[in-house]
Amino acid sequence: MCGKIRTAMASRTRSGELQLNRGKQNMARTWKSKKDRRDAAVAFLQKTITDPDVRSAVLKDRRIAHKLLEREGNINIPDDVEVICIGPSTQERDRLVVLMLPPEGTSPEQIDPFKYWLASWPPYEADPEVLPPRGQHSPNSRKRAYNLEARRKSSDNP
Repeated sequence: MCGKIRTAMASRTRSGELQLNRGKQNMARTWKSKKDRRDAAVAFLQKTITDPDVRSAVLKDRRIAHKLLEREGNINIPDDVEVICIGPSTQERDRLVVLMLPPEGTSPEQIDPFKYWLASWPPYEADPEVLPPRGQHSPNSRKRAYNLEARRKSSDNP
């Protein structure tokens, strides 16, 4: 990791361990605003493109990713928010699964995994036999089909 990143965000303890600086500042953006979150993410992602040291640091350490998103995005991020950065390759994306649990009381018979599989891509292709017949789609099925196609295309280009 680059020295300038380390000194700006962390210091060494007497035993030589890396310790993150915990001081919170008043940032221009707020975590409660979806627009502010998107704007902060754009600024952060731009920095990961233009600075290879930042890119390397956030891929290696989630705490540093959290701090750098906060700093580059000029946004206060609650301490309990986890920031995980993974590389774009198929192998890297394959090492992360984020599932949202269905609400309690959800019928376990027909679970749509794409509804709950949030990252990093769908686990498998949709089975054409379980899709509704043409013309009998629910209001959200077109959106899911479009998202599935977009996911399929992006996974074809690692």
